Amino acid sequence: LGGTKTTVISLFNRFCLVNLLDVEIEVISTNKRGFGQNRKPLSIGVNKAPIPWHFDDSGYCRLRPKELGWSFSGLVSMRKKRRDVSLRVRNKLTGKAIIVTIEFNRLNKTPNVLVVIRASRSIPFRLENLTTIPLQFTQPSFFGGFRSRGLEEPTILLPYHKAFYSWDFPDLCKRFILLEKADFEFEDHPSQDRVLARLFLDYLAPGTELKLEYANIMVSIVTDGSTRVLRVIDASISTDALGNSMVPKRYDDQLKCLLDIELNVGASLIDWGPRELVYFRLSELRVHILRLSDAEFVNVSIGRVSADCQLWLTPYPILLSIGSREENKKNAFSSSWCRDLVTRSNRFYQLLRNVEVKVDTLKLKIDGHLASLIAEMFYISAGLLGRRKEPKSTVDFDNDF
Repeated sequence: LGGTKTTVISLFNRFCLVNLLDVEIEVISTNKRGFGQNRKPLSIGVNKAPIPWHFDDSGYCRLRPKELGWSFSGLVSMRKKRRDVSLRVRNKLTGKAIIVTIEFNRLNKTPNVLVVIRASRSIPFRLENLTTIPLQFTQPSFFGGFRSRGLEEPTILLPYHKAFYSWDFPDLCKRFILLEKADFEFEDHPSQDRVLARLFLDYLAPGTELKLEYANIMVSIVTDGSTRVLRVIDASISTDALGNSMVPKRYDDQLKCLLDIELNVGASLIDWGPRELVYFRLSELRVHILRLSDAEFVNVSIGRVSADCQLWLTPYPILLSIGSREENKKNAFSSSWCRDLVTRSNRFYQLLRNVEVKVDTLKLKIDGHLASLIAEMFYISAGLLGRRKEPKSTVDFDNDF
């Protein structure tokens, strides 16, 4: 220090952890073989200041949300010069999975490494099953030369389903997945006949197509933005008809029909007075129909549904309300479905790729006087309809004329 013989020793935290997920998480460290637990888990709250953490970086770390059912993730190396890594964390009770990205930020003036744990902004992979058989995808885990099936969590996809995916074990295990027929028998040693292919996703370029020997199945690799899509399809169906995602590309030569309607609808309920009792209103009714060469997409939505009581004196002027009047509101009702138009040998069924129905909260307030007036009106209407159904009397011309 200056011209003296004093030696200055500066101590810094080697790692600082920041949690940007929406739940509290736990982090543990292991030895360099991936076994054991060096210390009790470190709990990191949501959006709090960086928490210093130091451990032997020759080992690995694992993390999980601090909630019921969540399993610790696969092993992640936190060496000083590594790149950002994405991995999948799953809940064994609910089957829910989240894709987590671990970012390593090196600070300029200090030897610290700021480790940011956040939800992935871009999903590495998407798995799609476009066949009629259930499939499962598994990343084998090998520790010490032996396969640990207890740590593996296969992803099961039913016919015409999809799932986001990232590596369960980004480090220490080879990055490949086994494509298998789904096993619902819980066998300890499954048969090798179930294995359809071994796929190294990082080395399969977009546009790759692999023909499998089993059941006329083909594997295709396409891209959807920054996401690499692994699609397993029936080889008897043309890949051009499927496009590059579950929803076909909207090319001009594919477009056959496009119908887009938006309107507001109102109706009044009037008794025999005449007196208006209730006014019904459907606001922002939208119908969107898109018909392509291989699929038809229908989307029906209603922005707001309301029924107003028209009596002069009433404690509840708003009889029924679904939806909100705010700008960033949810639709009162929305329904969408996709119908497959690809011709198949069996014409006795219609394939729906997806169906979605959403209904907002319904608010209903009934005025007793209004209810009695409506019931009286329907009672009178039912009586008039009954009279109209009675046979008309015949005319006796001899006696009347």
